[in-house]
Amino acid sequence: MIPGDPSLADVVLTGPRLTLRPWQQSDGDRVCAILQDGRMHEFLALPHPYLPEDAEQALARFAVSRADGTALECAVAETDTGRLVGSATVRLSDDPEIGYWIATDAQGSGYAAEASIVLARWGFARSLRRIRLCCDVRNLASAGTALRAGFRFEGISRNGITSGGTGRVPEHRGDLARFARLPDDPPGRVEPAFPPLPDGGLTDGVVTLRLTQPVDAEPFFEQESDPVTVANGFTGREPARPAVEAATRRAGLDWLVGPTGALSIVDTRTGRFAGALRLRRPG
Repeated sequence: MIPGDPSLADVVLTGPRLTLRPWQQSDGDRVCAILQDGRMHEFLALPHPYLPEDAEQALARFAVSRADGTALECAVAETDTGRLVGSATVRLSDDPEIGYWIATDAQGSGYAAEASIVLARWGFARSLRRIRLCCDVRNLASAGTALRAGFRFEGISRNGITSGGTGRVPEHRGDLARFARLPDDPPGRVEPAFPPLPDGGLTDGVVTLRLTQPVDAEPFFEQESDPVTVANGFTGREPARPAVEAATRRAGLDWLVGPTGALSIVDTRTGRFAGALRLRRPG
């Protein structure tokens, strides 16, 4: 399969529960309803507010991409009910990439992972040698999807997301987590580096250990800048604030992909940050 193949117009793919089909004009109302939800705008560069004409324009672009062979743009529907639950795409550039979104009323069902597996299988059957999948480092649902679909973590592109910033699409910038899958990778999911924590974290009733979060950036920087901490640290230097902020943004991702996992120690009664703990998995 090479970019520019015009034979994609009628391709329909199926998974255990989903059908990935060409978009139809009748999908417009459902697309508009899904993408009007503010929760869909956190990590997607979308017009705001999302209007019916935005859905119409998107469906037209999807049809063009299939017709000119530059991308396999798919509506994701439940096979049993026909309900439209999302979008999944494999862009056929020099570095093919899968992208997706799932409606909030269908999230948590593993649909994004299933759609990604179906698209990857289709791409590899047509001689693609590599497919990437990228997401904001804070988008842990998407990172988890990548692992469940068998994609392996490759690294972080700092300030790697730049989208929007024109018209009614707000500019979005952020650090980008990169995953990829090759045809000869072992089948099945990639297990997370660390097991999931219980809801609310680990606690003895006095202190609670939970994943480090962006809200911890200021107290974490205060801790790392303390003269005693600096004197007993590895570098003997106070950390740079941007580096601390970046570390707290990607802490959830690090818990999934390793090799280290950052936990914050908080006072259980007040929720006040009290310190930090880091786990390391060598080898």
